[in-house]
Amino acid sequence: MRQISNSLTQTHAFSVRASDPSAKISGTIEVRGSNWIFPKPAVRLPLQRENRVDKNMWDTFYSIHVTPDQDVDITLSGPAVRNLWVYAIIVMIILAIAGSLILAH
Repeated sequence: MRQISNSLTQTHAFSVRASDPSAKISGTIEVRGSNWIFPKPAVRLPLQRENRVDKNMWDTFYSIHVTPDQDVDITLSGPAVRNLWVYAIIVMIILAIAGSLILAH
């Protein structure tokens, strides 16, 4: 999965199910964040039945690569925006300042 981000912190969740029910889930998840403002190395995580990967505000160009060791079915959940109330407060402050500037003229 690759994403060009809106700079909101998000959590991507996905479930993994082996095609063979008796098989153990194994493999790797490689997470690559942005490299253009604050470069950082790719992070490798173990693949599990239930996975959660966090995306930070500075990860504008973001990718998650899943490499399972066996055939699997992956079910994605929609990304959950974390701390949405913080963004709502920031927007309200900006609107209040803009409104006061407009009324002052």
